Amino acid sequence: MEITHKTFGSSDPNKEEETINKNDLFQLLELGRITDELKIGEVLFKMRTLSAVELSGIYKTFGDSLGKMEGEDAQKVFVEDNSKYLSLSSAILAHAIESVNNIPMENLIEDIDDDVMVLKKDIISNFQWPVIHALMDFYNEMATRANTDFGTELKK
Repeated sequence: MEITHKTFGSSDPNKEEETINKNDLFQLLELGRITDELKIGEVLFKMRTLSAVELSGIYKTFGDSLGKMEGEDAQKVFVEDNSKYLSLSSAILAHAIESVNNIPMENLIEDIDDDVMVLKKDIISNFQWPVIHALMDFYNEMATRANTDFGTELKK
């Protein structure tokens, strides 16, 4: 990956410099994102990695239940309390799943006036446990791949 500096605006009106445009901003927001598909049985899930803001919001929701625990202690709480793990997984997957069999998840929701993410989370919470587990494994693999790919590109 080539890293170049681009000036955003100019303090000298006689000097021509590039400014950021909507396409540049979109590229910045998409930088490091991976989108991939997983087929489970006859169902095709299209998923993407989450942004820092999305993950931060999800983890903030679950931060109170973990208190000051970190690392293995925090993981132990989720392993021992399947309801917390299910809630966290459903929240992550509600953001990560873009479509099911090429149909956007939002199209599966009847009452779109309510919070879409809450409704998506409710739908995912009713999936069979092995499906949720497989989707989370796939999401974690995508996130690891994004971190590895992005880190490797920066070193080139």
